[in-house]
Amino acid sequence: MARVDPWRYAKDVHRVTFPGGLEVGTPRGHAVLRYKDFRKIFIALYIMRRQDILPRGVVALRGARNQFDEGHGTRAAQTQGAHNLPRQLIIGNRTIEDWLHGAKVDECFVLGVVGAEAVATVLPDFWNKADSLWEQKGLAEAFLAAAAAIVSWTPGTPEEASQHFKVMWRNFHAAAGAALALALQSAAGQRLAALQMYEQVHWREGAAFDDDPPSLTSQLSMTFT
Repeated sequence: MARVDPWRYAKDVHRVTFPGGLEVGTPRGHAVLRYKDFRKIFIALYIMRRQDILPRGVVALRGARNQFDEGHGTRAAQTQGAHNLPRQLIIGNRTIEDWLHGAKVDECFVLGVVGAEAVATVLPDFWNKADSLWEQKGLAEAFLAAAAAIVSWTPGTPEEASQHFKVMWRNFHAAAGAALALALQSAAGQRLAALQMYEQVHWREGAAFDDDPPSLTSQLSMTFT
């Protein structure tokens, strides 16, 4: 039986909304949404730890198997599906989706979290190649280290989670920026131009948690049950 595409379904029934004014499907929209998806995944992991849905475990990465996009791109059109996040997290040999389903979390909440890991944007192939170069230079490792820091966190109050989140995010953003700098050094042509635009977005979006916006503690106070 063919798998139902939950990301497309979620959009069709209006269960998932994109940030206001974001040009989804454009390179800049793809770059901005990447950071919103990083934050969504990290916040979900904190909530799962606080609710004992997610135990301590070994964190690993694998290629994203689900690609909930509007087409995978074509060789003839020189387009590819560029994932927002660098691969899929595996925690204790299970996906985030597995842990949420195991805790009998409502499917609506599951869709909102899992979509962040799997959604892709169809872009000219050099954008996807720029993404891949950044991942190879350390973005994937930065993502893995940030997730491991959350999974090893001893659950506490939302206020404590907020403080831990800010340290985790600062470390993640610095490591992602270092990886991007390495990618820029070895890129040329269209791929270099793509990475230069990513760099602009990185420094703007990445600073979002330097101060403690009230919404962060509020989001970390949420529950999945």
